[in-house]
This record gives sequence, structure tokens and C-alpha cells, in this order.
Amino acid sequence: MLPSELSQSKLWWNGPDFLARNDPEWSKDGEEIISINDEARIQSEREVKSKPTSGASLSCANDNVTEKQTLLSLENILLKERYSTLCKLLRVTSYVLRFIADLRTKVSGTEPNLSRLSLEEITEAKHIWYKHIQGAIQTSKSFKQVQASLGLFKDNCGIWKCGGRLSNANIELSAKHPVFLPNDHWFSTLLVEECHRRVMHNGVRETLCEIRSKHWIAKGRQFVKKIIAKCTTSKRYEGGTYQIPPQSSLPDF
Repeated sequence: MLPSELSQSKLWWNGPDFLARNDPEWSKDGEEIISINDEARIQSEREVKSKPTSGASLSCANDNVTEKQTLLSLENILLKERYSTLCKLLRVTSYVLRFIADLRTKVSGTEPNLSRLSLEEITEAKHIWYKHIQGAIQTSKSFKQVQASLGLFKDNCGIWKCGGRLSNANIELSAKHPVFLPNDHWFSTLLVEECHRRVMHNGVRETLCEIRSKHWIAKGRQFVKKIIAKCTTSKRYEGGTYQIPPQSSLPDF
């Protein structure tokens, strides 16, 4: 309904006519009003579906939302310019997913979730980003070659992981089969920066070791080296070149 039509709408300003009558006369007219509202709602839904949309819903964690819709809309909702750390990105993603879940609970009449973020919510947000990033690399020409060389496979959550020969090793499952990530996505950059801070701004070897405990980035050593070279904190504390101390005069013979 347009604003011009709303100003002239008798139903909006005065309500349905049956409200001014006695109670026994309500049922018949009430059913007519409900049927009219249902028809209007169905017509509005058809109009919304026919219009082009810029992005789909973010809630790929729910079964009724396809993965393709999420891949198309994730970066349209969460812009990379707004997030400087991986922790902030995952927390905001978790709150967005909770907001969508709260909207659905209002329909069912349950109370929204007002507690702090849980580990499960953070993990769910991380899995969504994994699927989003990996969905783009599957269309590349070199994906089949990478899949064969690293033994990539999909786990129960639909995330591509590396195979390798460490299945019988006494280590964590995330280290046996790390999540595969490309080196040309800004999520990978945030991950390297997070791991670099976690190892107290140590060098490439320590940062790469921390990354590979859960993730495997393509050409990881070169990528980590490039990211660490831009770290101002590491440059400040790594010190300058060795300066030869001034030499004293030769002894008198």
C-alpha cells in the first residue's frame, strides 16, 4: 500500500466495520477480513519474489537456506574494510547469525538469546567463512591439481580439508587434516595476522607452525613472509643491523 493510499484508507484509520457491531455479528465479517488480508499478503510476497535482490540471507547454518545463497551474500553484508582482526570478524558474524535466529524465535513466541557468545556460535561462524572461501576456489582451473596433490576431501560439515599421511599420528584431528585456504583472500590475511600475534610476533617459521596446526594455506611460507614484512611491531622490536663498535688505536711498540 502506498502512503497516498494509506491516508485515504478507512480500514487503517477506523478499523474493520464489524468491530462497531455486536459480538454475534463478528465471525462472518471477521473471516472476510482475514481472507482479504491473506490475499494481500500472498500478493505482496509474490511482488517481493519477483523483484531482483542484491543479496540473500546469511543464515546458512539453517537447513532451509542453500549454500549458494550464502556464498553470494556473505561479503555483501560483512564488508572487509570494517574488520581489522579475525576475532572481530567472527564475533560480528556470530551476532548476525544470532540476530537471524532471534527473529525466528519471535515468530514462535520464544524469548531471544541474550547471553554471551558461546564457542559453538564462534565455530559456526568460522565454518560459514570456510565454506564461503572454498566455494570460490572450486571453480578455478588449478583446483583439481591441488585436490590431487593435497588429497583434499570434504568432512561432515562440507569443509575441504587436506588428507596427508598423518591419520595414525597421536595429534589433534585439526592438525592431521587442516582446513585448506587460498592465499588470495583477505580472510587468510586476517588469519596470518592473528597467528602472528599469537606467537608474540616471532618469525615466519613460528607463525607458519601456528597456522598449520589447524589450517593449510596454499604457498603458505611465501604468503606468511609477505604479511610479516608489513608488521610494524615486528620491525620495531627486531632491531637494526649489527653496528661494528669503534676500534681503539694500536698499542705503542
